Amino acid sequence: MRLPSQIIADRYQLQLNQDWVHWFDVVANEFALPGCFRYAVDVNGLCGSKPTQIWPGFMLPDTLPVLGNGYGDWICVRIDEQNQPAELVHWYHGGGDWIPVGNHIAEAVVHDLVDLYRPVRKQMLRGAIESHRPASAAGNLPESLRTWLDQSLTKISTVQPGCLEKLLKLLSAGDYVNSLQLLIDTGIAADAATCDLVEYTIQQAVPSEHGSLHMMPEADCDCIESLCQSVVQRREDLGCTIGMVSEF
Repeated sequence: MRLPSQIIADRYQLQLNQDWVHWFDVVANEFALPGCFRYAVDVNGLCGSKPTQIWPGFMLPDTLPVLGNGYGDWICVRIDEQNQPAELVHWYHGGGDWIPVGNHIAEAVVHDLVDLYRPVRKQMLRGAIESHRPASAAGNLPESLRTWLDQSLTKISTVQPGCLEKLLKLLSAGDYVNSLQLLIDTGIAADAATCDLVEYTIQQAVPSEHGSLHMMPEADCDCIESLCQSVVQRREDLGCTIGMVSEF
């Protein structure tokens, strides 16, 4: 019997490293993921002649969906020029918007866990209230999932041992803002976490949907500009959208 990693690698002529082989053959099928994105793509369906999981013209042309939220949104992986899985993006079906969520699938899973603690208000930068799921206790993660996340995250050069445990403690205390800051400081899905922090700052400063961004305190505007500039310095493909936000 062919393994899922072999099926998808053959169908799309991919060069999968051991992390991705382990994801498709073990993690995607055996681990109960904690966030909204907890439905692994059906590899057989994705490798069919007309895969319904791919939205031509809406998804980025170099991406394949790997993890869904059951609401129509996907975590997609971008395929580089060497036919290797590279960056992951959170793709939103309501218009095709996307935001990068790291270079390892574990980053996307951790960011999705933190996202459970995002206050449910008008969604300004991504997502939808209907797709939001109430936060669960971060301390209840299965040991097998903790081990996989911990081992995966330590492969990121800026992540120190114990980072996952520190993050779980912050989440258990309901500390959403410092959880985002930890992701940013350690480089775990940093671009997405930065956008989340921008959204949170705006929502706190302008809580009413009838309010104006021009009414924001100067300190908040400076904070948002600094956050946006930190992303622009790392990459250029998000500069237009983030630049629009930083002008307020």
